[in-house]
Amino acid sequence: MQRWANTMLARPAVQRGMIVNRTWGEEWEQVENRHSAEDIDNVLALKPEQ
Repeated sequence: MQRWANTMLARPAVQRGMIVNRTWGEEWEQVENRHSAEDIDNVLALKPEQ
């Protein structure tokens, strides 16, 4: 079950969906109001490189 959950969390679509309508956490994890896909892209661009 843990392997499946990690596989799902690694999917880009899941990562994008998890930040929509989120108002807590790091700045790059929050898209309070989504009006277009560009809103998500702009916020994800703030994510620090690992």
